[in-house]
Amino acid sequence: SSHPDVAQAGLNPLLHHLLYGRREGRFPIPTGGPVVLAEFPLEVLRDGHACAEPLISVVIPCFNLGRYVEEALASVLRQTLNSVEILLVEGGSNDGETPALLRRLEKAGFANVRVLYREQPSLAGDNRNFGIRHSRGRYICCLDADDMMDSTTLEAALFALEFGDFDFVYPSVQEFGLGTARWMTQDARWPDILQENTVSTVAVFRREIWEKLGGFRDWDTGSLYVPEDWDFWIRAAAAGYAGKSLRDTLML
Repeated sequence: SSHPDVAQAGLNPLLHHLLYGRREGRFPIPTGGPVVLAEFPLEVLRDGHACAEPLISVVIPCFNLGRYVEEALASVLRQTLNSVEILLVEGGSNDGETPALLRRLEKAGFANVRVLYREQPSLAGDNRNFGIRHSRGRYICCLDADDMMDSTTLEAALFALEFGDFDFVYPSVQEFGLGTARWMTQDARWPDILQENTVSTVAVFRREIWEKLGGFRDWDTGSLYVPEDWDFWIRAAAAGYAGKSLRDTLML
């Protein structure tokens, strides 16, 4: 807060640091290279206390992606924010292995983790809606089963949502494993978002957005497919909801 530009911005100094610190060079910028993830077996993360009223509900739809979902789940269980519930949605998988893998995770008995099963194969938007309808959080985050998030992702987004004038907040993206590419997201603005989706899929958003927009919509498959999340953010921006990009690459 001793920096004149920070004082004049009228923002909470920590919020200003979160939103602009990397861009303004107020702390070191990593030189790049592959992300190294902490290797914690799920057993280490099992102990926890149930959240009576979670702040954030993380919905993980899983259709034929059982081989990845354990790592996705572990990345949420490692969050520095404690007030989180996780809903794994088994979306009617037909690969012969994913339902069994989800049942194994369910039997592990992780605190604040619920597994929901669909009888018929369902598209991504419908699976997201199914999980959100069963959630209790004030804020929602959807994590694809083959992605992960940094351990500070939810805490950073929640801080921006609680102390900033934003309705959905999302990080930039870093490839992991063999890839090193980065996608630096941008603020969602109308009508620019009609031309390009600038919102990463792990956006944390106010529940009221989902309620007022009527949830996610699926648009066919194959060559006619329209990403259900891009459609959702277009409608959110058109309705006047404000989206904010975090420059940190907290989505993997």
